[in-house]
Amino acid sequence: MSILIASSILAGIAISLGAIVNLVVGPPLGPFLFAVGLFMVIALKLDLFTGRAGLLATKEFKPLNLLVVWVGNFIGCFVTGVIVLFTFPEATMEKVVSGATKIMTMRLNSPWYTLVVLGIMCGILMYMAVQGSARAEMSYKPFVAMLPVVVFIFSGYAHCVADMFYYSAAQMYTQAALPVLFVTIGNVIGCNIPPLLKREGSH
Repeated sequence: MSILIASSILAGIAISLGAIVNLVVGPPLGPFLFAVGLFMVIALKLDLFTGRAGLLATKEFKPLNLLVVWVGNFIGCFVTGVIVLFTFPEATMEKVVSGATKIMTMRLNSPWYTLVVLGIMCGILMYMAVQGSARAEMSYKPFVAMLPVVVFIFSGYAHCVADMFYYSAAQMYTQAALPVLFVTIGNVIGCNIPPLLKREGSH
């Protein structure tokens, strides 16, 4: 269990690093660089919530372990957000904080069902990214991981682990908790749609 917790925390940090560079650089290059976070997760075989959630449908991952991954990811993202606030140069910190605040404000102004739908769409893409890159040759892994990430960012879909970092960097500790949970629910649903449909189609 301690290995799972450590791996989950590192995954949260990796996604946070991707989120940071995305906010600092901005479009159109930022979303492509965000994918570095996911590639770190895949290359180091870390435990990312949206990477493991799709394994519920195939019973390869237990719900309790998935909860542990969620908590570990949150710790990694929260700590990274605090580090940004207290150690980054002021100009960089302002870009990250303002970008994170804008995103979380959008989440707060969205109905819960919209957040769930945005989470579902992102979950489908993240399942494709993780499973596709796992099957791809090493030279193609970054490219396969990158495309779904870029699509979900440009489309405005919501990734709960990235939102955990935005939540921390924006310092919205009370009001933004529910949006993160609604996006989490959507991610779980979305991550399990492809394996469930695939299993039904194989019958």
